[in-house]
Amino acid sequence: YLSFAPYWWPDNSKRNMLPYTWRDGEWNPECTLYSIESKNNDRTALQILFDRLTSLALLYLKENDENLLTYITEQISFWFLNEETKMNPHLKFAQVIRGKQKENVKGLIDFKDIYYLLSALKIIEEDFSRIANFNILDFKYWLIEYYSWLTNSNIGRKEASSVNNHTTCYLLQKAAIESYLGMENKLFETFICSFVFINNNISDNGEQKEELRRKTSQHYCCFNLQQILNINSIFINSLNLNLFKFYGKRNNKILNSIIWLFERKDKWNYPQIDYFDVQRFDVLFHTAIDQYEKTSDYIQKEKIRSKDEISNNFDYRYGIPLHWKNLIHNNQKNS
Repeated sequence: YLSFAPYWWPDNSKRNMLPYTWRDGEWNPECTLYSIESKNNDRTALQILFDRLTSLALLYLKENDENLLTYITEQISFWFLNEETKMNPHLKFAQVIRGKQKENVKGLIDFKDIYYLLSALKIIEEDFSRIANFNILDFKYWLIEYYSWLTNSNIGRKEASSVNNHTTCYLLQKAAIESYLGMENKLFETFICSFVFINNNISDNGEQKEELRRKTSQHYCCFNLQQILNINSIFINSLNLNLFKFYGKRNNKILNSIIWLFERKDKWNYPQIDYFDVQRFDVLFHTAIDQYEKTSDYIQKEKIRSKDEISNNFDYRYGIPLHWKNLIHNNQKNS
């Protein structure tokens, strides 16, 4: 798996010049998904895989069409099982920076959307036995290898110890794999680590200071909090534990962060150098209310867009789960 760093551009804007230079908030054309330049790497193909198989798994659940199941298994085999075509179980060369280095720790975030693919595969897993010459255990072996690299490599350890959304996305991948593989003890450890990380990196008033430092601060504040809610959904459904409720009577920093964003959704006074889709706020608020009913004491539904008014699928960069509306109301019993 190979992709190029999203925030590195050639000097003088000449794409074939080296070295690349850092420009926060700007995207290298080779990293813009579905662009002509992105054909130089695997990033677009990987995202298509996540999105397509997730959608097809949900469609199979509805229609029970074995052709869909066959296609899903063929794609899993091509990407993860066949020796000639499979992806190596690591991200050493994700977001490679031309002329700078062979490995880039920041590339780990590119694999974050594996979490919703695994959620979709889990609900149809029993039916994979209907497909000849395919064993889902082989895919699980690949995941175990990747999980070992994720949790033991220098890249994984560095991302696990950062102080921004990169650690959140590391924890999201870790929790997703642990949930899918039934690693409940490890998943509980990730729950505790997530709580500690959130507690250390969100201020008492709900500010996400590291995300506010960025030139696209509105995006990153929303993105990071969205990933926290994505992780919490895994904990709720797999462990019946809820990060919101773990605060007890203490200062609830996740709730405070939701409120902080709600109070500023119509007037953002921090850097945001490019377009921001304000519907992302509404997705956050609906999800937070669904996960923790007391959120509605501070964010009334009549003050945000209804679910019917909001798109069901967004740009992958926003970190919103594919078909996010399917997840809403599933967690109310845990509120």
